[in-house]
Amino acid sequence: DINFKVIRFDKRILSLRFEKYYYDIGAVHGLTHIYGFNYDIKNLKVINLEDLFTPDIDYIKQISKYCIKDLHKQLKVKDDAGIKEGASIDTNNFKDFAITEKSLIIYFSDYQLGCYAIGIQQVKIPFSKLSGLKL
Repeated sequence: DINFKVIRFDKRILSLRFEKYYYDIGAVHGLTHIYGFNYDIKNLKVINLEDLFTPDIDYIKQISKYCIKDLHKQLKVKDDAGIKEGASIDTNNFKDFAITEKSLIIYFSDYQLGCYAIGIQQVKIPFSKLSGLKL
């Protein structure tokens, strides 16, 4: 199954969230993967995360730091290796995102942050907490 939700649609940006649910025969349970799709309507191009920041900014480091802190708070854990790994400074950890008018939403799919029981998570980062943002 694939479902989608419109996160933002205005004259500048189209931002969609896709959920893909799949179940393999013999598996204990199905899995859901979240995909983000962001499109610059004005310039007619797909928006990648690095496109949102000035070139001299270490955007992955600041996103990682914010996500780890927020996920610990959301999941009510002090220190968790799965969260630290799944939200570590690696561009692959943040490839699925959405853009609202005031924030960046990072999506974490099943198993990205640890065991299946953690489930799908998201972190909403206000633009005011990000430096070097071009929006």
